[in-house]
Amino acid sequence: MIIPSINREHFEDAVKDIRTIEHSAEWAHLDIQDGHFISRATWNNPQDIRGFITPLKFEAHLMVETPELIAEDWLQAGVVRAIVQCESLKDPAAFQDLCKRYGAEAGIAVSPNTPIE
Repeated sequence: MIIPSINREHFEDAVKDIRTIEHSAEWAHLDIQDGHFISRATWNNPQDIRGFITPLKFEAHLMVETPELIAEDWLQAGVVRAIVQCESLKDPAAFQDLCKRYGAEAGIAVSPNTPIE
């Protein structure tokens, strides 16, 4: 499966990307960056997708310093998969439990420079 990634500074640009792919893809991968964990900040307001009408399923890749503080907001907004960086996640079991409460999948990403051990 190929999942198009949306990595935009402004929601209006993300909407254009969503509309471009929504009839040719099943999923959209939303890159969410806070400008701290990753030096570049992207659009990051989960309320913008709450009630957003599209056939796409959303996954949010939370590349932020404290994903525990915002993951629930994204799950409440309707993402069906949340992915966080292992380098910033403090409690993987709590994150997995949170995702389960919302019926969402939990994923953990590893930065290329992080030793796999």
